[in-house]
Amino acid sequence: MREIEIKLRAGNLDLIAAKLVRLGCVLSDPKVQEDINFVNKDDLRWFEPMKEGEWIYPRLRIENNTSLTFTVKKPLTNEMDCIEHEMHIDNPEALKAVMEMFGYKQGVVVKKTRYTCVYQKYTITLDDVDRLGSFIEIEQVVDGDGSDAEKMQEEMFVFAKETLGLERDAHMMRGYDILMHEKDMENEAVV
Repeated sequence: MREIEIKLRAGNLDLIAAKLVRLGCVLSDPKVQEDINFVNKDDLRWFEPMKEGEWIYPRLRIENNTSLTFTVKKPLTNEMDCIEHEMHIDNPEALKAVMEMFGYKQGVVVKKTRYTCVYQKYTITLDDVDRLGSFIEIEQVVDGDGSDAEKMQEEMFVFAKETLGLERDAHMMRGYDILMHEKDMENEAVV
């Protein structure tokens, strides 16, 4: 499975939600997610800009304090174009021990409240991320090589502008884990 998406800062999620409802979208109930990200204990460059396919990003997601999903993403053309595999697990401590055996340790933890909906070919998420702010993600999952990933992302930017009033200059090509790591590094520099 290949996940192609864009992420934009969103000043007012209520306004965007209202626009989506006017389009006929039905927003999900809120999901509280806690993402525990893993980093290689010997190579902390994971947060730096990467070359195509250079890094993998493992993550444990706890949703509404019950559902546990382990996900591994491998960026391709950019951080928002990834091969993704996931599976449900029932023992987070065993997963952490396995990750440690593979040379990974726990990195940043990202907590957010998420609403989702589907509009045409897109899955749209509205995220209120602790310490980072509000964001919207527009995503399309494709089978195959995803050779048109950049074209698909461009179409998503057009949709975001024309339908939701979001400007391209608000886009973020970084995952929440990396944004959180950068914020933590800024805070350490201030201290």
